[in-house]
Amino acid sequence: MNNRKNLQVVNLGKITNLNRIPDLIEVQFRSFEWFLQKDASPTKRETQGLEAVFQETFPIQSPNEDMVLEYVSYSFGDARWDVDECKSRGLTFAIPLKAVIRLINVHTGEVREQSVYMGDVPMMTDQGTFIINGAERVVVSQLHRSPGIFFFEDTAKGIYSARVIPYRGSWLELEMDAKGVLVARIDRKKKFPATLLLKAMGANSAEDVLKLFYETEDQRISGAQTKELKKIIGRRLAGSVHNPETDEVIMNPGEAINEDNIGILKELKVKSVSLLIFPSGRDDTTVINCLEKDGAESSEQALQKFHAIVRPGEPFNVENAKNELNRLFFSDKSYDLGDVGRYKINNKFRFHNEKEFKDCSDRALREIDIIETLKYFVNLINEVPGYNYDDIDHLGNRRVRSVGELLMNQLKVGFSRMERVVKERMTIQDVDVITPQALISIKPIMAVVNEFFGSSQLSQIMDQTNPLSE
Repeated sequence: MNNRKNLQVVNLGKITNLNRIPDLIEVQFRSFEWFLQKDASPTKRETQGLEAVFQETFPIQSPNEDMVLEYVSYSFGDARWDVDECKSRGLTFAIPLKAVIRLINVHTGEVREQSVYMGDVPMMTDQGTFIINGAERVVVSQLHRSPGIFFFEDTAKGIYSARVIPYRGSWLELEMDAKGVLVARIDRKKKFPATLLLKAMGANSAEDVLKLFYETEDQRISGAQTKELKKIIGRRLAGSVHNPETDEVIMNPGEAINEDNIGILKELKVKSVSLLIFPSGRDDTTVINCLEKDGAESSEQALQKFHAIVRPGEPFNVENAKNELNRLFFSDKSYDLGDVGRYKINNKFRFHNEKEFKDCSDRALREIDIIETLKYFVNLINEVPGYNYDDIDHLGNRRVRSVGELLMNQLKVGFSRMERVVKERMTIQDVDVITPQALISIKPIMAVVNEFFGSSQLSQIMDQTNPLSE
């Protein structure tokens, strides 16, 4: 009996702290507020959501370069009907969006500023839903592949591949083909040797390309002992070897040294040669095979071949080819890794190149990013310690797009269509009498918003289920 009295009874059915239950729709409210920044003053708004859409679209310059349309700020009006009124009348619960737009005449310097109505933005109710044409709808968050650089291995098929996935822009894919050549592909177009891309970016020769991948060391030939020379048999050259008298090339970069070569080099009194140091410690022909396949002797030749792949049938011009390469990967306007993509790239490459990837915040790719990707891929294939493959299905390689981000992406599409209309109107109308209101058409913007909320797979009618009937 005494033992029973000493037992402590804990009642697990009694909830002592009600505050610990989380607000399950807070993520929706936070995301929508991130998009609108409704309560922030125009000067203190961050470049995100609706503000980012405006800043990416404007300024818009006319094709004749005689006028420029600039964005100043945006503001919201009040909703015409409340939530209950919208439900009963079959209307959309929304608030008007107005933007202050400035038109500048380049020749005269005249400035015309106007508050332009940009359409209605559906508003979120207190339940985290939207009222669209009287029906209560909810926007579902989307789980998608995170931007970044990922490396894969298919052990069953023996295929190695890598992907550079941006938030917005062209995909770059790398893989090893059956012949052991490292090939690249942009937006699922024709495959080409990956070293062609490096040469197009500025590497002028095979020697330059090899030095991007491997470290080098100099080896004495004249005056070296036989033991020393025997050690370099089978090693590969980092650069071409020239005849000291005639300057004729006798050995090319990447070529393996054998006993006959050593005899010839000693005969010609070559002082020293530059040799490649492979990280794996064994012979690696991945990059060398690729260089033999690309067939470009200079950076200009590589640009010509690259231009023929990405713009087939178009006449070649060095400037145009460089602009196209820049547009594909290095331009902030057409390429965006997003903060998440840049963070993941920095994390992956910081261990191998801390100087370049410690505090980088560029949202477009840099040349060093592509070089490090190719280098990492080659080292993975050669099983160098410290290099690992990724699992694309791992939740660490996926991210959630909430309502604010989804709506921002849709508006970007609408604003880009509006930009085309504005440029078209700029060429037709008279510069002296034109106004910002006359240039801007809100139809493309409203069409995109209505389509997203009305018929997108992510916008679903709210279940009005009676819980007692379950």
